[in-house]
Amino acid sequence: MRLSRAARKGGGALVTLTTHASMASLRVTSQILRETYRWRKTPFGDPAEAQEVMIRVRARSLGWNRSADFPVPVVPYDLRMSLEPGLVDRRGVR
Repeated sequence: MRLSRAARKGGGALVTLTTHASMASLRVTSQILRETYRWRKTPFGDPAEAQEVMIRVRARSLGWNRSADFPVPVVPYDLRMSLEPGLVDRRGVR
């Protein structure tokens, strides 16, 4: 087993399982396409809350370059803090 590339910020790794030793460079990048945000509107038609955005992921290697765009839902983080907005989050309290 050879560890080919470790991600710095994400903590992930790309692992290659093979019977022969071959080295290849693979670069993966991602970006949010800012113009593709889909917004939930207010009753007056103004943008109020992001619902979805498109992400572009590009993988590059020697003689190979591919990209894919896919939608990702935007979920507010505060919905996971407690059962109701007025209640305190008591997870982990003994």
